[in-house]
Amino acid sequence: MKRLLPLLIILLILTSCTSFGDLVRSQVDGLPSWVNNPQVRADQYPFVGKGSAQVTYNARLDAYEHILEQISAFVGEDIREEYYRELTTTTRIADFNLSVTAEHLRTEKGLQQVYLLARADREALEGRRTTIYRQAIERQARIEALIVEADRSYRQNHDTLTIARYLEAATIASQGPVLEKKHDPAALIDRAVGYIKALQISFRSPDSQKVTATVQLRRRRRLISSRVLHAKVQASFTAYTSLGDPFVDTLDFNTATQG
Repeated sequence: MKRLLPLLIILLILTSCTSFGDLVRSQVDGLPSWVNNPQVRADQYPFVGKGSAQVTYNARLDAYEHILEQISAFVGEDIREEYYRELTTTTRIADFNLSVTAEHLRTEKGLQQVYLLARADREALEGRRTTIYRQAIERQARIEALIVEADRSYRQNHDTLTIARYLEAATIASQGPVLEKKHDPAALIDRAVGYIKALQISFRSPDSQKVTATVQLRRRRRLISSRVLHAKVQASFTAYTSLGDPFVDTLDFNTATQG
């Protein structure tokens, strides 16, 4: 037992080093200990928000914003807009059983600084994070299915359908977090734009007497320009009423299997 006593003392010292260091740092900075080392129950999760501004009111709003940023990082979703009003007006967020339990004010270099301690229910936070992750997995599956369809359409020369599928995937990606960077909305839109830029419209055999022309839609290529099939083409032209008044009319066509 005597041999174990020094070992237990060493373990206690090691486990308390971090807390002691935070306490010393808080004392040196003139801040309450909870700023650097918040103590909460095992079923809670702490968030310490810091705000700085010329006016205390604005500094407090910054501190609320900082808390919301931390919650967003924890659950994996930007929840700032969803809960900003509730938190700033009630100092609570009901969905997370969160409440602001401590506040510290001080002046530093002519600025008002506000520190806020918020305690939230750990289970509620983790439940939200689990939901977000499950939704992200479902979102990724839908995006990947659309990309597969887009690539298949491209191989079949249905470029406009390929573009539509990538834009649809970008819309889904914008609905929440994605698990892979290549599925970011911006990346998917870039793919769609790339396909759009690769298209080239050409006019052949115009006949003003018959008011006809051949329109072809192809891919821009150095050697072989593949025809784009089943693309919708809208033609606009000037027509005249029975009284001779001009107006713009349109006709819709489809490149069908001829391109």
